[in-house]
Amino acid sequence: MAVFLYAFREREDLMDCYEANFGCAHARRLLSAWRGLSDLPDQMPRHQASKIRSKGAVAALNRDRSGSLLDFIEAFTNRFPGCVDEYETLLTDNRIWKQRLVGVGVVEPRSGQGSGVHRADVARLRRGLGSSQAPAL
Repeated sequence: MAVFLYAFREREDLMDCYEANFGCAHARRLLSAWRGLSDLPDQMPRHQASKIRSKGAVAALNRDRSGSLLDFIEAFTNRFPGCVDEYETLLTDNRIWKQRLVGVGVVEPRSGQGSGVHRADVARLRRGLGSSQAPAL
């Protein structure tokens, strides 16, 4: 569950992009051909300090919000590969995740043939897992 909570950080940044551009966070269908670069906002909305967030936390949240929407998107795309690496580390090195999921969904060759798994799919699995790990049909 923790990985999904981490991913919510980036989801919120993307929703902020929609909200800055369209005025609401869930207006993805409004992206259309008639909106040009001149219609994009010149400045991203900034977070304000509150009882919940200190000035230091707000400063960190607003670090990439000093420029335009395009500047914010560029900063997001620059930092996102590092976030993906963080998710991968959380998933691959997490012993609880491994205990729950290793061996789940393993299809034996005979039962796979009976269930309609094609040889091409097994070949793709062999390439992805390595021939020593993938079962042979």
